[in-house]
Amino acid sequence: NILAVAHLGDAVLELLARSYLFSDYHSSNNEIHKKTIEIVSAKAQSVALEIIMPCFTEEEMSFYKRGRNAKVKAVPKNTDTVVYHRSCGIEAVFGYLYLTGQSERINEIFDIGFKNLIK
Repeated sequence: NILAVAHLGDAVLELLARSYLFSDYHSSNNEIHKKTIEIVSAKAQSVALEIIMPCFTEEEMSFYKRGRNAKVKAVPKNTDTVVYHRSCGIEAVFGYLYLTGQSERINEIFDIGFKNLIK
């Protein structure tokens, strides 16, 4: 189930963001939490996707498209439908990479697309 893979990818992405902020962002717990939520939002994932997508392998692009095109039951009120589907796609890629044990690639993609969102 591609949505289950995307759900796992969402958790992987959040763990990456929290880990990065924990080690490199010197602030209160509350500020780190707010920044994490900002980084893993559908909007931020959509922005990061523009940077990451040219780097996708054929297999990663396949998982992205499957996640993006998955039939979701509901889209959050504060998110545009297109943005939400794009975020499902990128989460599917992270989930796929996690399930196949490609931790170096996970970190590489996170570094390329998400570290620039952390200010």
